[in-house]
Amino acid sequence: MNERVFATRNTQLAAALAAFGVSPTAEGFSKILHTDGRSVVHWMFKEGTDDGKYATRDLADWWHSDDWFDRNYPDHPWALVMSALHAHTHLVAKIKEEPHRVAIKRKSSTWLVYEGSKLHKKLSKNYD
Repeated sequence: MNERVFATRNTQLAAALAAFGVSPTAEGFSKILHTDGRSVVHWMFKEGTDDGKYATRDLADWWHSDDWFDRNYPDHPWALVMSALHAHTHLVAKIKEEPHRVAIKRKSSTWLVYEGSKLHKKLSKNYD
């Protein structure tokens, strides 16, 4: 007998489902290499949460619905999971946007300067 599964390529949704109590199938995921060289992962989950309270398809539909989120945050636990993962994405993007800073120690002072800045070049001159 074939088990019905929910599959997604969205790794954030997959993480949210796992955190919310939706068990992966025995296979869990499948990694597919396309003829054009792209590699795609399909995450596979059972049809509902382990406690039987929520259908996986409903959770996925809610994941993609701003209206559902607006109506249910912060009272619904799924909305909290969604919020955490979306916040994570925002924080990672912020980190990637921020230029590196370099700590340069000179005598008893430590300078924290942006990498590649004029001050970084000036402080680094003859010390590298």
